[in-house]
Amino acid sequence: MNTDQKPLNYGDQIKLLRIIGDKAIDHFNEEVRETNWSHYPGAFSQYDISNLFYTSDQLEYDVGSARIRPESIDVFTNGRLVRFGDLQHKTGRSQLAVLIDQLRQGAMVRVRDLQNASQSIEHTVRQLEQLFLAKCQVNLYLAPMGGAGFPAHFDITDGFVVQCGGTKDWTIFEDYTDQTRLPPADTPWEPKRYKPLGSGKSLVMQLGDVLYLPRGVMHAARCTDEHSLHLTISLESLTYSDVLQSEVRRLAHDIPAMRRRVPWSWDGKDEQLTEALRDQMRTLADRVEVGPALETTRRTLGRSQDFAPGTLSQALTRPS
Repeated sequence: MNTDQKPLNYGDQIKLLRIIGDKAIDHFNEEVRETNWSHYPGAFSQYDISNLFYTSDQLEYDVGSARIRPESIDVFTNGRLVRFGDLQHKTGRSQLAVLIDQLRQGAMVRVRDLQNASQSIEHTVRQLEQLFLAKCQVNLYLAPMGGAGFPAHFDITDGFVVQCGGTKDWTIFEDYTDQTRLPPADTPWEPKRYKPLGSGKSLVMQLGDVLYLPRGVMHAARCTDEHSLHLTISLESLTYSDVLQSEVRRLAHDIPAMRRRVPWSWDGKDEQLTEALRDQMRTLADRVEVGPALETTRRTLGRSQDFAPGTLSQALTRPS
């Protein structure tokens, strides 16, 4: 079985817009993105899932052929993380045998960075990056019937959940203690600090459904009567904070005053230093530009569009 798919074309890009309910990108960016969670039932067909996303058959092939490396696989048993490589080392069995054994015991399996192991997912990621102007990363989650997912939590990246097999029950909590909107990427998860309020909104994700979750939206999921296979596609968008930090680093090379030491002391009298820092910020405000940071992002997102698949073999076999 060959799981590699043909490169995506314009028609596939149009199909991928179903991930936002066939709405225009501008509408999604202005009305939904980073603001509202959204459920898009029946966004994709079984054919779309097989060609644009991923199936259990593809997972079986990629694990069995070692395309997916053991260090990319995590196993969760009763909420406890176990490294897949450790399990395989203890048993001495094949990757696929260990994976099946863990699922039979009720464990949930996560495959991190699936785009690094699957060419078809990599192609889909490339197109999504172009559509949403954000770096994308894909994790796979597989759980048996009756398997529990993670307890209520929020993520630090926006994400699309694409149901690729079975069903899963989700609960979205509109409110929780010490609610955090658009949490920074370094926000630690503190279960005692963030607790759901109320019973939340329940929904069932079925094959082909899509759920968009902005970062900071609390949610929980579990399997009941069926197994579940879903992909979480994270969007790592460029933020104003990212651009400002990039500009501070860039301008520090050009402005000697920014490289001087801060003359602080133990007495806690920092008023003069605060005013000096504000002067530095005013200097930055007059010189800051968005261009350099955007150019770096454009190069990063355009990295995979430089050459069509097959270019390397053509270069080796055809004269220039």
